[in-house]
Amino acid sequence: MNDSMPRRTQKGQRHLLDLDAPRPTPEQQRKDAESLDRVRRWVLSALAVTTLVHLVGGIILAAVFLERPTLQAQVGLNLIAGFFAVVAVVLARLIHGKNPVSWWLLLGLAVVPLGLWLTLR
Repeated sequence: MNDSMPRRTQKGQRHLLDLDAPRPTPEQQRKDAESLDRVRRWVLSALAVTTLVHLVGGIILAAVFLERPTLQAQVGLNLIAGFFAVVAVVLARLIHGKNPVSWWLLLGLAVVPLGLWLTLR
């Protein structure tokens, strides 16, 4: 017997690669692929949204801490932040295969008054 081959100590012991294991059916392979696709979509949308939300927060902070603030600059930065918040919502809906135009866009638009309140108070 070859010494480089691992030995089984118990009959039927499972390893990462078990050549005796039954093959998955095509139906099971389809279900596994759908499950993997669902997880991939959620991970991708979470990464995209959190990245854009951090960008939005940074733009609002930039508006709050401008060295010589003008009203136009503060409002402009908050409008840019609102634009990127709407982009985050649209991107998440597109990743999940949904219609990008929905009432969820109001969530993105809500960033503008919130940012203006933080900036101009």
